[in-house]
Amino acid sequence: MEIKTIKSQKQRVLERLMEGGCLSTLNAIQNMQILRLGAIIFKLKKEGYDIGEREIEGGRYGEYWLIKKELPKLPPAFPTTVIQEGKDVRLF
Repeated sequence: MEIKTIKSQKQRVLERLMEGGCLSTLNAIQNMQILRLGAIIFKLKKEGYDIGEREIEGGRYGEYWLIKKELPKLPPAFPTTVIQEGKDVRLF
């Protein structure tokens, strides 16, 4: 017996945005059966996601996309080499 996990509307919208495409209100209604996309986008923004938006069709529909930020390059959290009695010892 296969157990299916049911994803919330918010999870489905976030997954779609993370795939890199745009999601319009009309598309969400027709293909995902989500009627209040704006409310879900509001919650995602409140959680800290950077989401761009614009009005299309003369303001009748909204279109949303995830703004991907490049993460800063950080030094390693832990040293990968330790000098022990004049020898280099790899930790990883």
